[in-house]
Amino acid sequence: MKNRIILSILVLGLVLVWSCESTDPDASSEIESTILSLLSGDDSTFSVEGMDNADDVDYLLGRSVGDGSIADDQITVDVFDSLYVWRFGRSEMNKDREITVDVQGDTAAEALILYTITGIFHVKQFERIWTSDTTWEHGDSIRFSEKPIAMTVTRRVQFEYFDPPGGNSHGPRHDREHWRVSAFTAAYGITATSPIDLVRMEWIVGDSLRVLEDFENEFFQVPVDLEFATMGINQVNAFVTSDVTGENESVIGKWHHHPRMHGEHVRHLNRFHYQGTNDSGEKLYSQFIPTPDFPGRRLASMVEVTDFRTLFDHDYLQYDAVSVGLAYWLRRHVDRP
Repeated sequence: MKNRIILSILVLGLVLVWSCESTDPDASSEIESTILSLLSGDDSTFSVEGMDNADDVDYLLGRSVGDGSIADDQITVDVFDSLYVWRFGRSEMNKDREITVDVQGDTAAEALILYTITGIFHVKQFERIWTSDTTWEHGDSIRFSEKPIAMTVTRRVQFEYFDPPGGNSHGPRHDREHWRVSAFTAAYGITATSPIDLVRMEWIVGDSLRVLEDFENEFFQVPVDLEFATMGINQVNAFVTSDVTGENESVIGKWHHHPRMHGEHVRHLNRFHYQGTNDSGEKLYSQFIPTPDFPGRRLASMVEVTDFRTLFDHDYLQYDAVSVGLAYWLRRHVDRP
């Protein structure tokens, strides 16, 4: 009798195992297909901004002007070179996207989005001919250089199954409309040999402050984790580390981008300003963020840090940069840290 019971238990276990193995792959495949479809339909949030082809674009970059007598712990912050005009561009840009979906059961899934970005960065230097105390024009070209771009960018997105109240309970279990994004990380990208890094940012709204630092792993909840107020003070501080102390990086912020709503002209591009270096050797750059009055909108932003040698040293053959892409919401009143 005892052997018969044991045999029955073993048979039941084998049936359960066989059942799981025969049905779970189909369910996982259906969920994965749904997640991929959702990601493809929301490129404004989960794509890489600011790495397209650009010809002779200034990017608001500028070279410091000095006599070489500054101390090792100082960084000059003049916004342009009075002797030369510098222009920068990108060409042959290619962005390959690879998505891996991890199905974590019937009600949860996570997607890893990996971008491999390649292209060529162009540096152009011209004489600056002053025609008066305040006006100038392009002179002869001095030198051109090209530097290969090779960057990887990752973002992780969490999904949850949502069965809306009053929904059709007899409909498909994993219908697309029942899956939604619940959280996502920043889109963090860095060149393979980069000597610089954006170690953290401070997101300041009014009197509230939030520190953002683990860009690859920290999830921001939808829809209210990161906000800017349409009225009042909005500021972002960026802390940068590098292997040089006497030059300033270019730190650019690109804000308020929603291509399906208003297109490129809505985006605000701002230069961060150097504020000093702390005891840990981190350089602080700061920027006040103007906001349009579009309450309740989800917008995309990107903070991009570029090594000064990439920009102004023709003999430096590397393209060194780091970028962090964030999505955030605009609110009329923000009173939550």
